[in-house]
Amino acid sequence: MLFFQQRLAEEEYRVHMRLSGSEGPINALAFAPDAKYIASGGDDEKLRVWDISRKQVHQVIGDDLERWGQITCILWLAGFSDHGDALCFGTGRGLVLIYQKTKDGDHFKELSSTGVAPF
Repeated sequence: MLFFQQRLAEEEYRVHMRLSGSEGPINALAFAPDAKYIASGGDDEKLRVWDISRKQVHQVIGDDLERWGQITCILWLAGFSDHGDALCFGTGRGLVLIYQKTKDGDHFKELSSTGVAPF
């Protein structure tokens, strides 16, 4: 995964940071409200939470039951609970999931999921 930073004076882009670990195309990317983390998801059917300052994966969230499909969209929910933020994401098989930070605030766990019928 590459992040580009624009140099306004020269109207060019350069790689600002490279994060390795995703397999296949990335379909969705979202920055945490505090800008400490990035969440990404793609065709490998995994949601990755990246620690920006450490430039590495903080947590990989996968679906052992293989019900998700690819990750298609991600939204951070700021101040979702007393524990802090939560992640909401959608999948190619019509699921919308919410993962909440654990009490220690270190990782995310599934709080809720629901199926959405196609149009």
